[in-house]
Amino acid sequence: MTPRHQATTTRSRTASDVRNLEGRAQAFTVLTPVRRGWALWLRFNFFFARHVPYFTAKLRELSFIHYARCSIVTLNPKSAPRRPDGNRRYLVLTSNFNGTWDQYVEVFSEVVPWRVRAIWGTSSGFPGPSPPERLKEFVREHELAADHYYAAYPQASTTVVLSALELRDRFERFAESVRGDIASEDFRQAWVGFLTSVQIHL
Repeated sequence: MTPRHQATTTRSRTASDVRNLEGRAQAFTVLTPVRRGWALWLRFNFFFARHVPYFTAKLRELSFIHYARCSIVTLNPKSAPRRPDGNRRYLVLTSNFNGTWDQYVEVFSEVVPWRVRAIWGTSSGFPGPSPPERLKEFVREHELAADHYYAAYPQASTTVVLSALELRDRFERFAESVRGDIASEDFRQAWVGFLTSVQIHL
């Protein structure tokens, strides 16, 4: 990753969406310059996010988000000239999700604004979590297009995958419950009951 991302991220959203899209899943990578002296604050935030579930509870409730990770990187001086503030540290947010790009960024602004401020507030040029349009401009300026993006289930959302796993577990329990000799009428009633109980997952 090099500062040339500033040239590539000024492209249209259509070009970015095509490169970052695989089926229903969309990649999201943002590289922002960390202000001098704020890397320790970021590490402090990362520690609490990993060990205190409260800090990420609202995000984990949003089933359209597959994955999200924040990292601090120091760019190689051979590929990235030193910034005016003398710092080469950058914050990298990588994620993937279902839905539109606009919806995803708006979630940051409207659902977890304090969390966004704690993380991106350490980056130069951060405009604040609201209004959403200003946040979107900030993200567009620093977004990277994926050179390669793989999705294990490109046609399935997170909700669909979770429902499939729950359906599999319930079917295995049902199969075990009707194993052996069972009257046809009893099986019919059990089968209808099973189908009724799993309708939400079908």
